[in-house]
Amino acid sequence: MTMPIRIDTLKYAQLLKESGLSAEQAELQAEALGTVLNECQVAVESDLVIQRSDLLARVDLLKQEVYDRVDLLKQEVYDRMDLLKQEVYDRMDLLKQEVYDRMDLLKQEVYSRIDALELRIDGLERRIAGLETRFYLLFGIQFAVDAVILFKLYA
Repeated sequence: MTMPIRIDTLKYAQLLKESGLSAEQAELQAEALGTVLNECQVAVESDLVIQRSDLLARVDLLKQEVYDRVDLLKQEVYDRMDLLKQEVYDRMDLLKQEVYDRMDLLKQEVYSRIDALELRIDGLERRIAGLETRFYLLFGIQFAVDAVILFKLYA
């Protein structure tokens, strides 16, 4: 609720006259000021209380809207982080599987080379055994020949 500003124009005119204005000027001045002030409206305390309550309610509403938007943004960021996390884990799993596959291939290659080396070693061992047999055979023959020669020389 508002109310006009009231002024005692007679008292105001009297003050103007006492300060040296002519009676006509003082009355015109007081009447003009009275008219202007009657057209002005002044808020009363209850109006200010209502306005304050309205402003506080609007601030609370705006604050809740901001909190809601922050919560929504926060959830959106968390969702995107979860997606990114899952993408990273998926890529890590793929990379891990690729490394394991490569390790299996390398393991097979190493085992194949070991098998080939073992076959070569077996072949070399057989050749050595064959040479060893020949050596003993030749040594035995040489020994027998030497024995026969010695026997004939000393017999």
